[in-house]
Amino acid sequence: MKKHVLVFIGFVCSFFTYAQHENLDQLLHSFEVEQKAMGTVSIFQNGNEVYNKSFGKANLVQDKVANANTRYKIGSISKVFTASVVLKLIEEQKLELNTLLSKYFPKVPNSDKITIKYLLSHQSGLFNITDEEGFDTWIRKPRNRKEMIGKIIKGGSVFEPGSQTAYSNSNFILLSYIIEDIEKKSFSKVLNERVFKPLKLKRTTFGAKLKPKKNEAYSYFLKENIWTPIYQETYLKSTMGAGGITSTAQEVNTFYNALFNGKIISNEILNEMTTPIRNDWGLGISVINFNGITIYGHDGGIDGYQSVAIYLPAQKVSIAFTFNAATVSATQTAIQILQTYLSSSAKK
Repeated sequence: MKKHVLVFIGFVCSFFTYAQHENLDQLLHSFEVEQKAMGTVSIFQNGNEVYNKSFGKANLVQDKVANANTRYKIGSISKVFTASVVLKLIEEQKLELNTLLSKYFPKVPNSDKITIKYLLSHQSGLFNITDEEGFDTWIRKPRNRKEMIGKIIKGGSVFEPGSQTAYSNSNFILLSYIIEDIEKKSFSKVLNERVFKPLKLKRTTFGAKLKPKKNEAYSYFLKENIWTPIYQETYLKSTMGAGGITSTAQEVNTFYNALFNGKIISNEILNEMTTPIRNDWGLGISVINFNGITIYGHDGGIDGYQSVAIYLPAQKVSIAFTFNAATVSATQTAIQILQTYLSSSAKK
C-alpha cells in the first residue's frame, strides 16, 4: 500500500531500440541466481498469453517452487480493480464523477470540495494514511471502517482539493466504502460479482490471509545475502480497495486486457479513465504519452511483495509480474522484461 507510481520515460525512450538482451528465460534465471527477485511473469499479446514463467521459490522453508498458479499480494494494483468498479457505477448512473465526498463522509476534511474524480485521480489533498508513523505496524491487525476513517480524518488535508496531485491510499479506502454504501454489500462481494466471477479469475481474492498450503507465496527480504521470510502480514481487509487483492500474474493480465478492451466498462468511460488529468494520472491509472506511445500502468508494494502491470494499447502488449522477493526497482524490472521480450520478438 505504500506509494508506487510508474516512471516510464526511460522505458519509452528505449522502446523501439530493440537492444540486444538475453532471452526472457535467461533474464529471469539471472534474477534468481543473483538474488534480485523471485516470482512470476506473464506477457499477453493481442489478448492471449504468450509467455508465463515462474522463478525462485514460493516457500523456501518447504522448498516449494513457484508456478503459474502461485498467488501473490498485488498491493496497489488493487486500485485499478477498485477504479473499474467505481466507473461501472458511474456508467450505471449510481454515482457521478462530480459527486461530493460529503454525501458519504461529511466529517472528512474538505469533503464538501472533494469529488469522486479527485479521489480517483489523487487530487483530493487528503493525507496519505500509510505515511503516518507506525502505520505499518498498526495495519497488521484487523481494523474496521470506523478506525480507518478516523485515521483519515485525523490525517487531515495537505492541499486544496483539485489544486495538486499527490498519491494517497486514503482516496481508495474511501472509494471502497462508497462502493459498499451504494451496492449495500461488502466490498469483497462486489468484487466477486462484478469482476472476479465474470472474468473467471479463480485465483483472485480480496482480503484473504496468507495460505501457503494453497500455493500462496511467502514474501521475503534480503538479509546478509539470505532471503528471510516476512511473517508479519498486512491485514488485507483493512486496506480495502487500496491494496487488498491477492492474485496471479496471469489473472492480473487477464483483468487488464478485459478492462482496456472495453469488457468491464464502456469505451466511453474507459476513454475518460485513460485520459491524463495532471501529472500523468488518469482515473485510477497512470497514463504516459511520449512521442506517440501510450502506456497505462500501475505498480504495487505490500509487505515484501512487488508487482507491476502495464498495457500498451497500440501494440496490444501487456506485462504483469508478481514478485514475493525483490532487491531491484519494480519499474526498471518492467522495462527490462518488456524490452527483452520485444527484442526476442524482433528476431523472430
